[in-house]
Amino acid sequence: MISKHFFFRIRKTINCKIVFIIHFKLWDVVTIVSGSPKWCDLNPDEGVYNWDEIDRMLEACEKHGLTYGIRIMPYSSYLSEDYVPQWIYDKGAEKNTAPLRDDPSVKTVFPKWDDPVYLQAHKAFTKALAKKYDGDPRVEFIDIRPFGDYGEWHNSFAVGDEKFMPALEIQKDMLDFYNEVFNETTIV
Repeated sequence: MISKHFFFRIRKTINCKIVFIIHFKLWDVVTIVSGSPKWCDLNPDEGVYNWDEIDRMLEACEKHGLTYGIRIMPYSSYLSEDYVPQWIYDKGAEKNTAPLRDDPSVKTVFPKWDDPVYLQAHKAFTKALAKKYDGDPRVEFIDIRPFGDYGEWHNSFAVGDEKFMPALEIQKDMLDFYNEVFNETTIV
């Protein structure tokens, strides 16, 4: 963790000469902390939610006069880490298999973003997230991350990445859903 005594040095160079140096504390310029909790940690079973990780971050941010941007992560291609709760697969959600872009001899397995079981579970989770945090002044934003690597709406780690994204209608439907359930908190 960076302490509040951590300093940056900013140098302005004019004609290859350093004109001045400014020192400032990190907390003087940082106003938002962004985190990426894993969906599976927050929603370990159907209808069961564990908000402890988010609540701890909100309390820590509030203590330092900061706000928290929440970015729920469903999948990370780094080490092929799937953060979709296991109970969703147990209910029948399917996965994709594709060669890795960096090494096509290796296959990777990742969520099928347009699977109806997956979509319904993600909407149920999002509704619970909104019920808990919509309008909380400590939440700066909710990042809409239901699809793709790190929830970033791409599968660039896989050969044929475009074909694994859900149809545009499904993407628009998910955006509309977030807009429906978050009435006060900014969604990005």
